[in-house]
Amino acid sequence: MRSTLFALFLIVFFGCNQKENVTKPLLDYIPENAVMIFTINDHEEFKNALKNNEFLSELKTSKIYAQILDKIKFLEFIHPESEGILALSETAENHFDFIYITKNSPNLIDPNDIQNKTQESINFANSTFEAYSIGNTSFFGLQLNQNVIISTSKLLLEKADKKTSTQQPEILKKLYSTVNRDKLASLFINIKKG
Repeated sequence: MRSTLFALFLIVFFGCNQKENVTKPLLDYIPENAVMIFTINDHEEFKNALKNNEFLSELKTSKIYAQILDKIKFLEFIHPESEGILALSETAENHFDFIYITKNSPNLIDPNDIQNKTQESINFANSTFEAYSIGNTSFFGLQLNQNVIISTSKLLLEKADKKTSTQQPEILKKLYSTVNRDKLASLFINIKKG
């Protein structure tokens, strides 16, 4: 009787394999075809720097500037409390979208502070995305463990959700490890993809 109970205990103990709640590094969610990657250490200061940058203000009349500005408008509506990574990726020929990855924080997206908004939940595979529309700006959000992924493209978000193990290029890992966390932001450009 004891040996039967012991065998049953072993089967139950080793047969119940709990899924680990592992939080992957932010860099692991970056799409493989990312053209530009910004590591952002201070989100609010980064937004201000974009608004007040002399070089960028010279580009205000260009079509590409207007398109990029429209795509990153979602940055105005989020308030991360830790480092974030913003990546620009080509989702179709000559069509680019952004993905932003950060740690979750209580007031990351506070829809109560925003006027003229809609929010809906979208089920995909085993996940639920949040779709936000604020004025003319639309973006999607997904929480994976303690990380939050926000994107202007549902496709980029779906791909990030499906990733189980990403092998980022060794050079990107090395560059990322050298980022000065005291600086506002750092920019990496992939000239092979862009």
